[in-house]
Amino acid sequence: RRPRNMSAAAAVVLRPLPLLLVLVVTAVTGDLSSYREFPGKDLSPCVGNCTRVGNCGYGTAQPQCNATLISAFCDATCGCVAFNNNGWLKLCGNETCGAFFEAAAGVTTWIRKPYGLPRTEPVPAVDDVHYPAEEPHEALNTTSPSVLQAGEQWALVADPSGSGQQHNLTVGESAFGVVLLAVIDGWQGTELAVFERTFARWGVLTFVSARGGEVARFRKGVGSVAGLAMPNYKHLEANSCGAYYGLVHSAPVDFIGQNILNDTAGEPSFAAAIKYLPPQRDYASIGAIVPYQKYSVSPDGRIKTADGPIYTPTDAADAPGPGKLVFDPSTVLPAGFWPATNWTFTKSALVGRFLRVVATIGSDPASGKGFEQVAFAPASESSASAFVRLRAVGSGLDDADTYMYFNVSADAAHSPLSATVFYQALLNEGRLWNDTLSNAASYSLPDSEGQRQIDTSYGALVASLSLYVDLQPNYGDGADYWSPQVNRGGSLPFQTIAVNQNLLDLGLNALAAERVGWWFDNYVCPAPSCPSGVADGAISTGDWEDSCPDKFADALSDYGEMMDLWVRTARAQLGYNTTNDAGLSWVTDHLPQATRLANRAYDLRLAAKTNGSAPGNVTHGLIFGSPEHDTCHSPGFYYHNNAWFIRGLLEFGRFLRDNALLFPEYQKQGQLFLSEAESFRVDFEASLNLSVTRDENGSVVFVPPIATTGTKPFHTMTESVVASYSNFRYFSELLGADILSGEMSNALQDFRETTSGTVSGITRWSDHLDDMPSSYYLAASLRDNRLERFFLLQYGHMANYMGRGTWTATEQLPINADSNGFFRDYLWSYLEGGIDECIPSIMLPAIATRWQLVLERYDTDTLWLGKGAPRRWARTGFGVRGAATRFGLVDLQVLMKPTSGSAGSELAQVKVRFTAAGSPGVSTTPQLAVVLRPASSGASLQPKSIVLQAGSQAVVAGMDVSTGTVFVNITSSPGRGIPVDLQLNATFA
Repeated sequence: RRPRNMSAAAAVVLRPLPLLLVLVVTAVTGDLSSYREFPGKDLSPCVGNCTRVGNCGYGTAQPQCNATLISAFCDATCGCVAFNNNGWLKLCGNETCGAFFEAAAGVTTWIRKPYGLPRTEPVPAVDDVHYPAEEPHEALNTTSPSVLQAGEQWALVADPSGSGQQHNLTVGESAFGVVLLAVIDGWQGTELAVFERTFARWGVLTFVSARGGEVARFRKGVGSVAGLAMPNYKHLEANSCGAYYGLVHSAPVDFIGQNILNDTAGEPSFAAAIKYLPPQRDYASIGAIVPYQKYSVSPDGRIKTADGPIYTPTDAADAPGPGKLVFDPSTVLPAGFWPATNWTFTKSALVGRFLRVVATIGSDPASGKGFEQVAFAPASESSASAFVRLRAVGSGLDDADTYMYFNVSADAAHSPLSATVFYQALLNEGRLWNDTLSNAASYSLPDSEGQRQIDTSYGALVASLSLYVDLQPNYGDGADYWSPQVNRGGSLPFQTIAVNQNLLDLGLNALAAERVGWWFDNYVCPAPSCPSGVADGAISTGDWEDSCPDKFADALSDYGEMMDLWVRTARAQLGYNTTNDAGLSWVTDHLPQATRLANRAYDLRLAAKTNGSAPGNVTHGLIFGSPEHDTCHSPGFYYHNNAWFIRGLLEFGRFLRDNALLFPEYQKQGQLFLSEAESFRVDFEASLNLSVTRDENGSVVFVPPIATTGTKPFHTMTESVVASYSNFRYFSELLGADILSGEMSNALQDFRETTSGTVSGITRWSDHLDDMPSSYYLAASLRDNRLERFFLLQYGHMANYMGRGTWTATEQLPINADSNGFFRDYLWSYLEGGIDECIPSIMLPAIATRWQLVLERYDTDTLWLGKGAPRRWARTGFGVRGAATRFGLVDLQVLMKPTSGSAGSELAQVKVRFTAAGSPGVSTTPQLAVVLRPASSGASLQPKSIVLQAGSQAVVAGMDVSTGTVFVNITSSPGRGIPVDLQLNATFA
């Protein structure tokens, strides 16, 4: 990975805003309810252009100021966030922009609620151009024509409406709203016609058999070139008196996030978030899973190898840029066709909802020209080539030239390809991934936004698996993140955890087992080619960063996280394999290597007790080491490292205890691990109690990242290297281990959320964004019932961090728009920053979607169902089928609807099927915590009656009225693989 570089000014300071003052105002009325009152205090120093209005205050010689009147002046003044009873209007009301309270007798200050942010101008809504509002209606008219007969280049088709009309089409001709693209001969003994229907902003490809009707359908996220128009965000620069981006950078709370929360009554959505920041540039990787060679498609259609620079200067000039260019559409289209300053508008999206098939269109309204391209790397191509479809669109727009098809390779010039080979490969690609995901958990989410979320979730997983090199993990693509070029570069666990956690959550246990097993076989010493001097059981990062202490180029938290992932994988192998011999075989084969890792963690803990500080010291018993790849030269007693050692030893010890009959030779080690984990937890909690900052009431207000006493809380989460890395990773991983008490967990989250820690819910790093390891923030916010923050991160990430059409995401991303206003700016001067893909960032919405519906937690036998479902889902209904947990499979279906009784009352109807997995030591009768949130946001709605239909297999055990959670105990399990069905009806009034 590229190290994160601190900017010259770690925290961007809110610049002074111009004041437009009215000296004489008649009939002005104010409202003090928008302000918080602070008697006896003044804000000092006066940051920016503080200005006094009126002639009042300062003692008895002048009349007392009318605070209500001054609030009206503040409301009408650009950038005003506070005022005092002497008539001073102030532009800064918090520490992040340089102001502090001081005692001042006779002075009262009012600061705008909630966090001293100025009143902002409304931001106009932005249309979702990738899932347009008209699509559901247009989709009703996409029935394919019937194919009566077909030959090599023709098809006799009939009107799908049943009018009786027929047309004999040759390839390239149209009828009934579709164009015939190709005819595939010999498909399952018959001909297969390929049609395309194009709407203004989307389209669909269908494969229709001459004997069996439609056999496949691929949604295309781009439409006609004539209909191409992309939203521009230049207007944001003028918002808030020209200080929009200054507020985004400097506000103590999430300026954009707070606006989103205000817009949505605390229920953020993708649609609400996309208007506040321009999108990420849609660079998109394509590649089959097995081969080394992958490719990257730029926003203007140029294709480069993914193992080097992928940047293409699409903004102003027509130039290929650095990297290995393997296909350049500008040189294939007619001479002089490509605009000298590139395309005014470009749009990229996927074909097939979640396939790595990238459709790109561009248009230049001034010349009336455009182009369309589709590119993918078929899994069937052992040569690791890519297939490309390209056409020019002339001055008439969509009076298209004939499609051209190419075979593109990193090792040879592109060559012509037949249309039938292209579409046969596309059909095979769809069937391959449909087969791969056929046993995965399936979601049912309402409306177009729900479909977008489903597509993003599966698309993130497909994109990430496609970036793997067979079973070898790969951090991402491009000059920064392509791991296989570095010896053991794939050893960084983040991508392995993100991908395999989701595979396990979806029930794709075999895919996870292959990849987790490969990681342990290759990256835990003594693995092949481990560097000399690396301890037995240590994680080997090769020569990725030789200068790091102990040649370990990442955080020690990796040890606990990988122990935890191995245990989850092993429990799934023992619990879900229909032939248990296969699961037992995997565990038997990989347990020795996993135990080496656990023994190494255990030895580090024993050494910390023996060689460390005395009992009572803040560092007693804690492990000293590297906190992160970039900061490996600043080792210390970091809490996130130690928390994950505790969690890893706990989970691994429990596994060995639970499976003592299968592996009796490991029973003693399991007991040692469990005993040491509990002792470790005591030392950990004692250290935290010595190091946290508490307020005058004894409540925790700051949890430091490092075990030390007297640490001052950060003024902002971006004020220094330590603060930025704490925000980016240290705090996230500390929360993810789920070792903190509820008080400390909430205090840590409160702190970062009110000290410039996020933008649009996304994690900040210095003056830009970094959402790479943020899944643990999602887990903590959901676990602690901080639903507003969960929604803000989930949908803020989807809207303002990922590519909105291709589900790509990079490790780091700038905040501000580029000079044209269509996309985000580039991150660093060499321009590769902010475009290279990064698997942990890509996977975030896939992980979150499963947790919204079914959530597990350590140390408890409770399954949370529907805990993260927004209210807007309830009216139409939502659910999941086949969600895999350590306890078993869960099906969930929830619907809220108005009752026929009192006005405003609602009836919740919930169906749950639980099928126990039967992994040794894991409960087959977990408690189900069903969270019911009425579609109405009215806080007065409370559950009044609950009816459970489950025979004698389950009972209602209690209820938390504040969260609408019904606790259901499964009283008896019929056994492994046999479902328990229950139906819950609850009336809210």
